[in-house]
Amino acid sequence: MRRCFINPFKQTPGENALVDLKFVARVEAWRTIDGKSTHKVKNYALSKRLTLDALMEIARQHWLVENKLHWQLDVLMAEDETRSRKNNAPANLGILRRLALNTYRADPRKIPMSHKRLDAGWSPLSFLTLLTHMR
Repeated sequence: MRRCFINPFKQTPGENALVDLKFVARVEAWRTIDGKSTHKVKNYALSKRLTLDALMEIARQHWLVENKLHWQLDVLMAEDETRSRKNNAPANLGILRRLALNTYRADPRKIPMSHKRLDAGWSPLSFLTLLTHMR
C-alpha cells in the first residue's frame, strides 16, 4: 500500500534559498513479505506541482530504472567492483558495459543474460552470433 502527500514549500528569498523549490512531497510505502511488514518513507523536492498519481508514477519509474539497468550492470557486469578511476576510463568502460548489455538484450534466445555473456566468452562463434543481432 502507498500513500502520498504534496505540500507547497514557502521559502524566504536570499542567499540560502533553494533554487526553484516550490513543493515537497512525501511517499509512504508499506510492504508485507512472508508475514514481515516494512514501512518506508521517501521525500522529494519538486520544482512544479504534480498530481498525486503523477508523483506515484515517477517514484515507481525510478525503481524500474534501478532494477532494469543498474542492478543488471552491477550483478551481470560487476560494475561496482571496477577499479578504473583515471581520466576517462570509468566513462569509457561504462559505455562498453551498456553496449554489451544491449547486445545481450538483442539476442532472441530465451536464456539468461549471464549465460549469453559466458557463452560469448567461451565461443568465438557465439560472440559473432551475438554481434549480428545488433541493429
